[in-house]
Amino acid sequence: MISNKLKLSIKSYKDFPKKGIIFRDFLPILQEPTLFKELIDAMSENKKWDDIEAIIAIDARGFLLGSSVAQRLNKPLIVARKPGKLPGKTIEKTYTLEYGSNTLSIQKECLDKYVSFGVIDDLLATGGTVNCIK
Repeated sequence: MISNKLKLSIKSYKDFPKKGIIFRDFLPILQEPTLFKELIDAMSENKKWDDIEAIIAIDARGFLLGSSVAQRLNKPLIVARKPGKLPGKTIEKTYTLEYGSNTLSIQKECLDKYVSFGVIDDLLATGGTVNCIK
């Protein structure tokens, strides 16, 4: 169960990054360790994590949540970053968002070890980022 205090800590910014978008900012939660713990506990309780082998965290704010959930669940963490930020052989995919497009890159050798993944990002708007990972 997520507390009202946790819900109210998520700030909303109208028209960011462009007109018509409401940006939900969870960063204030990081300033209160008890709320951050509550968030990670709630995210980690989902039974769907039992069916995945590794967690993919999306650059960059998704790293904050993904690393904590992965550690709590004792699951491997794979990072998806902007192109040119990871060494070695990478797989890149471009996707569209409600306000443009973006590209993600993952080290190929990280994916070779696992079959099933859970994805963590900082928010879900239209699902463009998650669909990119499919």
